[in-house]
Amino acid sequence: KLIYEQDPQTEYGALKKTPKEETYFKNEFFLGDSGFVYPVSQKAAPFDPLLNPGDEYQNKRVSRASSRYSIVPVQRVSRILSNTMRVPRAIQANTFYDNARQRVRHSTNPNQVTKRHPARFTFLLSVIQAFCLGFAIYRDGFATWGFGYDLINKKEYFFGGQSITFTYPEAKNLWFGPRGDTLIRYGAKFTPCMKETDEFDDAKKNSTANEVSYGCCVKSSQECGMMTISSCESYSGKFLGVGSNCSESCITLRPCCYGLANQCVVTSNKVCSNLPSGFFHKNAQLCSQVSCVENICGMGWSGSSDGTPNQFWRFFTPITLHIGIIHFIFNVIFQLSQGAGVESVCGFWKTLLIYLLCGGGGNLFGSLMAPNTISAGVSSSLYGIVAVETVDIFYSWPLIQNKCQTILSLIFHLTLILGIGTLPWIDNYAHVGGFITGILCGFAFLPSLSYGRWKIRLTKQSLKYFGYLVIISGFVVCFLLFYRTRGKIDCSWCGYIDCIPYTKDICNNGF
Repeated sequence: KLIYEQDPQTEYGALKKTPKEETYFKNEFFLGDSGFVYPVSQKAAPFDPLLNPGDEYQNKRVSRASSRYSIVPVQRVSRILSNTMRVPRAIQANTFYDNARQRVRHSTNPNQVTKRHPARFTFLLSVIQAFCLGFAIYRDGFATWGFGYDLINKKEYFFGGQSITFTYPEAKNLWFGPRGDTLIRYGAKFTPCMKETDEFDDAKKNSTANEVSYGCCVKSSQECGMMTISSCESYSGKFLGVGSNCSESCITLRPCCYGLANQCVVTSNKVCSNLPSGFFHKNAQLCSQVSCVENICGMGWSGSSDGTPNQFWRFFTPITLHIGIIHFIFNVIFQLSQGAGVESVCGFWKTLLIYLLCGGGGNLFGSLMAPNTISAGVSSSLYGIVAVETVDIFYSWPLIQNKCQTILSLIFHLTLILGIGTLPWIDNYAHVGGFITGILCGFAFLPSLSYGRWKIRLTKQSLKYFGYLVIISGFVVCFLLFYRTRGKIDCSWCGYIDCIPYTKDICNNGF
């Protein structure tokens, strides 16, 4: 016989079959919210697929006294129960670890069946990411592959017939991609482009500290520049006095912004062109007259009227950019395999919102904890996707067939992304922030699953509104903390969360 089973651990359908091909089965039964079959006496409007499979819901009460018995083949019962399009309150959704698993949605409309959504957003975002990385490499080329940085020594003509030898660090890229300055110009997360920081202000002060004693040094009618009196004498020039300005017709030394730490020096155009990210200001004479942040950040610099950086969109633009080809391949494989599953359940617009919230929340948290690091990639959003999967597992736990495999797969994904985050140029704080935001997004945006008991439904509805509340309030609090603090959080060991020094200088990018 087919026997009713209400054990939540039983496989979907909850029907035990006898070896007999023909068996007796009650005509009057219904499929509960949890996906299990129950006697009709527990439900007012039963679903009778055996007598009339096309009539999914009957709007009349069938009493227990009117129940009948019919001889029905077991194969027919299995075929009817497996047809999810004829089962009220059921959805056939792509799940993250078992595509054949059925999940049930609580709805006020019993005839509503939620369809699977195509993964349009996931594929569109992957194409955009490939284009952005390819364009950055095409325009500026690859950085040197490896860990840490190299010290480059060069000699160039400076002033008064004399050359100088200078040394600068050149950062390497482990992920086979562009240089750090290229990543910043194309939208990587870099806090000094988003607000004022103490480190950049200190670098600016150091660059302009000696300018109070600067004056014009004239070597000839074709060569002059601003420097101290001692430097002018070393080049056998004529010093016109402290505070004097040079004529535009002869000046050859001008401010040069270089590096990614707001550094500036008054030098020649040839020297400046050989410095990392060097930009020669042709309309100024002193470093105090220029803004190096504008040259570092790019992206149509949009500082405030007083020159304060405010490129807030860098919380979200790193989602479309990757640090290198290896980084891109890892993320896209994970994105197409796991992100597509989330989109099939949540749809295009909710998935877009999850990506923006998890990516923005992760980058916001990373900016608070490690403000002077360069980071890019969709990893914070992908860690949010793993968090959404975690919520889905929590919601669907009674229906998961292989629980051990599911938990091990989840732990593997979490460990893999956290491990990658300990390598240079990857912001592990963004992973943590994206995971926390993803948990809240899972509560807020995943379909509301119900297992028939009103207390469980009430709990999950409460979690939904809790997710909305904490997402909004969390973003407001973190934005206030970000824009009202100038330095980084004082924590001696927190650096090991973001980058572990597996080798010497692996975490030193030379900036």
